[in-house]
Amino acid sequence: MERTYLLKLPPDYYDTSNLPLVIALHGLGGNAAECERDYGITEKGNAAGFVVVYPEGVRNDGILGLRTWNAGTCCQFAMEHNIDDVHCVSVLIDLRLAHYAINPKKVYVTGRANGAMLTYRRACELYGKIAAIAAVSGTLLTTGPCKPGRAVPVLHIHSLQDEKVPYYGGTG
Repeated sequence: MERTYLLKLPPDYYDTSNLPLVIALHGLGGNAAECERDYGITEKGNAAGFVVVYPEGVRNDGILGLRTWNAGTCCQFAMEHNIDDVHCVSVLIDLRLAHYAINPKKVYVTGRANGAMLTYRRACELYGKIAAIAAVSGTLLTTGPCKPGRAVPVLHIHSLQDEKVPYYGGTG
């Protein structure tokens, strides 16, 4: 399956090495361009000196072509078709490490909503490749327990007023 992503290098990339990598995941129905435009991560990467990758979830075959991630028990097309998004990100990390001046001990994943759900899944299944995660408005939704081989630092941000992914659960 062909997958696409945006890659953003900080302005001084060619003068430095051993840079951190942040993988930023859009929410359900979003895309890489929307994630970059709305989340402000590229600007922070430019200022702080890290590489940002914005991968895109798989596009459903519906009229709107919404993109989703397979977070385990969510979300729609990617879950229903058992898309291996964890493997996709694993390969993406390997390729970026092989071709760019990235520190393999400083790979971070962040996401919002469906992207946050996959962020948690990646921490469980790719703990050897990820230094830490930051999840916004999403939780772990795998069918089995999360048993990473090491502790993975987590920053979790979730509003009590979230109507898309309700803090206390339920239908958004």
